[in-house]
Amino acid sequence: MTGGASLTAAVGVVQFTIYDAKDLKNSELVGNSDPYIKLRLGNRPDLAVTEVKNDTLNPVWNETNIILVNNLNEVVCMEIMDKDNLRKDRPLGQANFDLKSLEEDPIQDDVWCKVLRNGKERGAVRIRAAYFPVQQPKALEEGGELVPIESNSGILAINLAQAKDIARSGKTKSLCQISLNGRIIHTTRKMLGANPAWGADVDAFITDLAGSQFLVEVVSEGSVIGSYNVSGTQLLKDTADKTEWASLKGSEGTGKLKMTGIWKPILMGEDMNPVAHKPAFGVMRVQVVAGRDLRNVEIGGSSDPYVVIVGDKGVSRGCTKTIDSNLNPVWDEIFYVSVNSMRQVLEFETFDFQKMTKDRSLGKTSFKVSEVIEELPDKAGYKARPTFDRWEPLKQKDGSTKGDLHLVISFFPSHKLAQEATADAQAGVAPITAPLPEGTIYASRALDYDSGILVAHLTTGELDRSGTYCEFYVDSDTYQYKSQMQKSRTPKWNEVADLFVKELEYAKLTILVKEKSAMDKDLIVGTFSSNIRSLMETTPVEGGSFVVLDGASKRGSLQLRFEYFPVPIELLPKERLDNMGNMTVTLVRAKNLAAADRGGSSDPYVVFRVNDKEVFKSDVVKKSLDPDFNETFVTPIASRAEDIFTFEVFDWNQIAAAKSLGVGSLDLRSLQLVLPNTFDIPLKGKFNQGNVYLRVKFVPEFLSSNKRKSGFGATFLGGGVNLVGQAGAAGVGAMAGGVGAVGKGALNVTGAVGKGALDVTGAVGKGALDVTGAVGKGALDVTGAVGKGALKGVGAVGKGVFGGLAAGASAVGLNRRSDSTSQSKGSPPQSQGANVEQSITSMGPGQIVTEEEVLVLDLDRGGMSDPYVKVRLGDQTVLKTKVKKETLSPVWNESVVIPGNTSQPLRLVFSVKDHNKIGSDVDLGDCELDLWNYIQPGQGQNRSDFWATLAGSGGRLRLALEFEAGGSASSPVESRRSGLLSRK
Repeated sequence: MTGGASLTAAVGVVQFTIYDAKDLKNSELVGNSDPYIKLRLGNRPDLAVTEVKNDTLNPVWNETNIILVNNLNEVVCMEIMDKDNLRKDRPLGQANFDLKSLEEDPIQDDVWCKVLRNGKERGAVRIRAAYFPVQQPKALEEGGELVPIESNSGILAINLAQAKDIARSGKTKSLCQISLNGRIIHTTRKMLGANPAWGADVDAFITDLAGSQFLVEVVSEGSVIGSYNVSGTQLLKDTADKTEWASLKGSEGTGKLKMTGIWKPILMGEDMNPVAHKPAFGVMRVQVVAGRDLRNVEIGGSSDPYVVIVGDKGVSRGCTKTIDSNLNPVWDEIFYVSVNSMRQVLEFETFDFQKMTKDRSLGKTSFKVSEVIEELPDKAGYKARPTFDRWEPLKQKDGSTKGDLHLVISFFPSHKLAQEATADAQAGVAPITAPLPEGTIYASRALDYDSGILVAHLTTGELDRSGTYCEFYVDSDTYQYKSQMQKSRTPKWNEVADLFVKELEYAKLTILVKEKSAMDKDLIVGTFSSNIRSLMETTPVEGGSFVVLDGASKRGSLQLRFEYFPVPIELLPKERLDNMGNMTVTLVRAKNLAAADRGGSSDPYVVFRVNDKEVFKSDVVKKSLDPDFNETFVTPIASRAEDIFTFEVFDWNQIAAAKSLGVGSLDLRSLQLVLPNTFDIPLKGKFNQGNVYLRVKFVPEFLSSNKRKSGFGATFLGGGVNLVGQAGAAGVGAMAGGVGAVGKGALNVTGAVGKGALDVTGAVGKGALDVTGAVGKGALDVTGAVGKGALKGVGAVGKGVFGGLAAGASAVGLNRRSDSTSQSKGSPPQSQGANVEQSITSMGPGQIVTEEEVLVLDLDRGGMSDPYVKVRLGDQTVLKTKVKKETLSPVWNESVVIPGNTSQPLRLVFSVKDHNKIGSDVDLGDCELDLWNYIQPGQGQNRSDFWATLAGSGGRLRLALEFEAGGSASSPVESRRSGLLSRK
């Protein structure tokens, strides 16, 4: 906090913030450098040193220092160093900022300073510099008396002249230390004698004069021999009253100290806070279209490219899906980025996806938001420039270019909000409304707009652990904002997140609270999730407290406040939330099929495809031209506007290849949302004969991409966010009112899929109305049509239906038959998916049976894994399942019986691993559960069936727990190979 010349010449302060750096030169042979920055003025001694950031070439600091200056003819030098614990730290380069530029533009934000070493560019450092001059007294009228400027912030010029009679002996050698609010700001040189004359001028920058407290200590041979406490305001009063000498406490003699102060006010305001929220004034639609001629880093193949969008402070703004083995990939994905500064820069970096090692960069390019935004005169607002639509070359680490990235970027300004005059309205008089400026609406109309910027103020929290931070998601598996990590269990963030909302009616805010871990993946502590419109309508203006849940367990709370600023924008059809979701298809029957066999019959079965990829294969019905199938499956639809849904009927043959009896298709754009649709579709082909009868229900829902570098998107039902089918999400996206669960029982079973729910093929029956405990038969049909009984029990399908209707339904194929007919012998196998028919096994007293299936992240080269599960109780492995080959949706149907005592905690750790024949097995994720949070025998809840989040991968593990009390608690652990999830 010091710098410049003596206090009498100080002309102001420069607040200097170092945000982050990018593309630093690596000086390590193994791993990356550990950079930090030494800050100084010119060639003077160091003013400050930043924190060391380990193993990164793109460090983020967000550190601020105050520099006192006597003129602006100085250069701030930032020397970037690589920390080395064994040898001398090595320089990585130096970046400079000329303070002279602050004369014309006193506050400069998001400034990139080039890092140079030996004349070569070695990255860049992003800084903020703000100059605040000392305010001189001004006359109220010409020739009048000068009036000092009133300010609680400024520079206190302290003159520590001398001390006298501090010791009985004249041989005492002493120095003086001055502390401001408990921090030492100056130490004098040592002097000999009882009356040392230090003559020290001390710079003290103070943001709150009224709250400033100084401690002056005279120190001799490590001991304090005299001290003096004084506030900043008292020191100025004593100086004005010419009370120059103050008595020292604890001195050997009658010691006194001569100290005076001069106040130099500085007007700072909100500009003094570099982390103060700058309101967003619009959003950019960023479309990553395609790449061409990308760099190939693979041997014997092609790169698997994806693109990461990085914004301010190194925050990820989006990540495309990975395209396998393609140097000319087409992504055509859309992202939205809030804009709050004309200096904002977006960086697009293309990577090659690696399953076992670190992903490799294929090049990067940057984009300045000022290319699509124009600021209106007199800061009246902003308007859009023509859309940016170009192929941008990708810059490599050596400075060359290889490959291009096609970007389409456009800007949409947000509306300003005006408050209505309420005095007349309260008096019963209609207010006189003046015409509003263009781009301004009344605040009461804000929620009439579907799209806008949700401003979430994260102030404080109360959590059950320290070292936490928050990630904010809005209908995406990429967070829009990430808070700073706080070490306290009562964190004080005081941060603001600007989050773009595409469709207010259906959008869901999800906040993941994570614990910083020394491992590669930080653990999810808990989740808060809610429909955004409901939040805006029910949350007080001053904000409120919101519970953070982990399954059924409360992990703490967050204090949040919300604002909403509309953005007039027309969404493209393919990006609307009702364009994607899960489609439940019931193959009811076929009629009048062609006879393919000599006996005048056929053995038909049906294959369903989405974009030519098989998603379901029915059973064979022997010797029938009018087969009844009654089979149901669920398939994810990424885009109703673009996906092609087809099916083909075959005649099964035991020896020869199956013969096609005809094909059919369904235009997904014609589907009614949520409600049941029925179709009688004629078959086309060689015979042009027959019809297939389908019952289809489409539930709009956000779908994660199924393969990302980040590990999100392990399933189609929420991936890394993992909200669907958990108690953490229960009550936030079910059917009625946008917030609230489907029946009381839904809350009690932590998102479990009950037997009755899975057996119901058609409409939800009246049983839904009678459910008050665990989900029973007919309580919730997550895949069938929403029937009359459901509407009566929970209200009309309304806001937030997209948040959780598909609880527990696997998007990779939920296969079931409505009757008990077994699969015909020799018929083709069904598509792989989650088994849903259940049989309850008998259990011994005082025992808990656990069984599992899982949805995991692909890890092998072919896009599959060989997963198995290890279950641990303390240090003991109580179950190790079989390895399931080449699948992302394994079904084990294995169980273990565990002795249990309800008076003691019972925690199990489930670890999912990918089996490798060569090399060690790879972790796919794990979860630790306290079983008494899911089954509560004392309240009659002895059974629970739910999906558990796998920390570290974004996958989910389905578990079934059951307890029967009354037996021995010392029964041995027993493994089983069949049970709750076995096929019939």
